[in-house]
Amino acid sequence: DNGSAVQIDEKANANLLIGELYRNGHRKIAYYAAHHDAGTPFQHYSGVLRQQGFDEEIARLGLPAPEGDGDAIKQPAAFLRHHVVHNGVTAVICYDHERVLRLMHAAVELKLRIPEDFSLICYDLPDTLTNFSQEITYVSEPTREVVAAAAEQLLREIARRPEAPRQQ
Repeated sequence: DNGSAVQIDEKANANLLIGELYRNGHRKIAYYAAHHDAGTPFQHYSGVLRQQGFDEEIARLGLPAPEGDGDAIKQPAAFLRHHVVHNGVTAVICYDHERVLRLMHAAVELKLRIPEDFSLICYDLPDTLTNFSQEITYVSEPTREVVAAAAEQLLREIARRPEAPRQQ
């Protein structure tokens, strides 16, 4: 009651991303999050919502849901071996840039080429990582627009609150 928040619509972004991959011909898509806190109350909301958006859009489009491979799937090389090499996944979406780096390293280890063998997509790839020779697609949040929306929301909240009585 005493505050508000402006958040990115992670679920909608995941839906849009899957839809765009589908329009570009991808029919087997996997999501690499591998959170150490997955399924716990400590998991960041973005992890939960991105996964929900991914699952919903995959189901809506009638695409096969990627099958897990137990805890080994948390390891980048095991993930790529299972999904790309053995199950023909053509696009892998990563939760963040740290996981992209892990998958890129694993791809080199497995002699997989990006984007020839699979497309690699990342949420919020920092500018410092956009100059890789390998082609990585990334989803970037409109930071200025988000900050402007947060500032507008804050000003609305301030304007709505009655002025506190001044102490003499």
